[in-house]
Amino acid sequence: MELPARDPRFLERYALVVFFYANGGCAEEWVSSANWMNDADHCLQGEEWHGIVCDLKGRVVEINMAKNYITGKVPE
Repeated sequence: MELPARDPRFLERYALVVFFYANGGCAEEWVSSANWMNDADHCLQGEEWHGIVCDLKGRVVEINMAKNYITGKVPE
């Protein structure tokens, strides 16, 4: 996905990608990583990344990974 660096979705997506790599997503340790790391907008309805909840403006408002058994910390 190509976004200008000043687009707020750029920072959201960057933070989500760091979370993915820091907490076992790339090692396939998650129960579900549906749509993570695809080319679509992480908030696009029907394409949103598993566990990511967005508002009507397309901004992340919640990360719910309770059933994914994520271990580790949220990166700073």
